[in-house]
Amino acid sequence: MVASPKSPSSSPSPKGLAISSRYLMLRKLGSGGTGSVYLVRDQLANRLAALKVLRLERLDPGSQARLQQEFSALANLNHPRLAAAYDFGYTESNHLPFFTREYIEGTPLAPGPPDARAQARPLEFLQPGLDLLEALQYLHTHEILHLDIHAGNLIAASDPGRGAVLIDFGFWRPGALFSMPFPSHALVAPELLEGKPPSLTADIYSAGRLLLYRLTGQYEGEPKLPREIPGWEARLGLRLERILGKALHRDPAQRFQSALEFREALLEAGRGEGGSSCWPDRDRAWIRSRPLRSGRPEPRAFSSSSGDGWPGRSSSR
Repeated sequence: MVASPKSPSSSPSPKGLAISSRYLMLRKLGSGGTGSVYLVRDQLANRLAALKVLRLERLDPGSQARLQQEFSALANLNHPRLAAAYDFGYTESNHLPFFTREYIEGTPLAPGPPDARAQARPLEFLQPGLDLLEALQYLHTHEILHLDIHAGNLIAASDPGRGAVLIDFGFWRPGALFSMPFPSHALVAPELLEGKPPSLTADIYSAGRLLLYRLTGQYEGEPKLPREIPGWEARLGLRLERILGKALHRDPAQRFQSALEFREALLEAGRGEGGSSCWPDRDRAWIRSRPLRSGRPEPRAFSSSSGDGWPGRSSSR
């Protein structure tokens, strides 16, 4: 359902009123730099959905273009770690642009340090970070940067088969004008705050900050690397410190150069010399039950850098 845009007249409809003949608004889920997200019922498809609508005060051509870009990018992606896009349109009452996506039932990423159960299951505790990097790998192979990674955008789905799911995006593609407002809670790479152009290592930095939050509870301010994680083997804490130091390096060239490399380093952190492991046996069984998923359509495989920072992209393209 796509209607023609008209002049806006008022704010989005309150709870219980249909913003179109198809969608019934139920409650507000959150707000971002330019829009608000509501839980709605799709009365045609008979399912719940998340509806992102541009706020009236941000109704300018640039914001509308970014919302359409986000929907277009999502609509062409298919991965279990990403929320699927459904529909784009304009509200009937005030003609504000919106799109709907899959509603993920679950909870935002919980902060550390690990509790007693997580101390016995370190790999399971790190799984949301592995899921995040899996999603970023998929996005980067499609030449899309996320650029809005924070705790509220990574949902631990109630459906255990989904794992952690990215639900909101700042989407940017190479060649596009880079001018997006960063929310105050975004874990933004320092080079972006300095006005430098984005690269996939900006997402690597934000993923590292989110992993630091998962391990220590630290969210704001200059990152402080942990020497040890309560209840975990000392060697695992030291290895995670080195991994975080690489992911959070101020120089993008010194960070992991792909989400896949970052993910593999986390898995390798629990493997010791001579076949010994920091991961308990039941944790190793857990990770075998959560294989890497590539999504469909099948993305290009990661390869060494082609010079522009995009995996699998030839210099002649």
